[in-house]
Amino acid sequence: MIDYKSELNICFRSMVRKLMRSICLEGLKGDQHLYISFVTFHKDVVIPEYLRIKYPKEMILVMQYEFSELQVFKDYFSVKMTFDKEEQISIPFRAITSITDPSENFSVNISPDFEGKEIPESEDEKEKSSNIIFFPETKN
Repeated sequence: MIDYKSELNICFRSMVRKLMRSICLEGLKGDQHLYISFVTFHKDVVIPEYLRIKYPKEMILVMQYEFSELQVFKDYFSVKMTFDKEEQISIPFRAITSITDPSENFSVNISPDFEGKEIPESEDEKEKSSNIIFFPETKN
């Protein structure tokens, strides 16, 4: 039997990866900003311990002004953000539970994957994934 929900979640994670790569190349447009929710207890999430203690289940990143050094890889993205201080964090796409872009009236919920199922890459993405792209410094 086909697990449609699982297949759909894989597609959503692939879409998030593609969106993040687009932000690396082109930046955010106009008033565009993203809310990215993720489970903090996923084994591959890399955040400072004080954030893990403060948010033991789930956390929301607001990607709008104060972030830099966005890097997108096959299975995760890494970004420098300001919390109590500037921190580099890494979030696997499998840990994401939702992504929202209020400027586009878009939101999607995703079930986190703790089993490590592969997210397929398109040929175009495979070609781009060999390069690390840094997001230009943002204006405060």
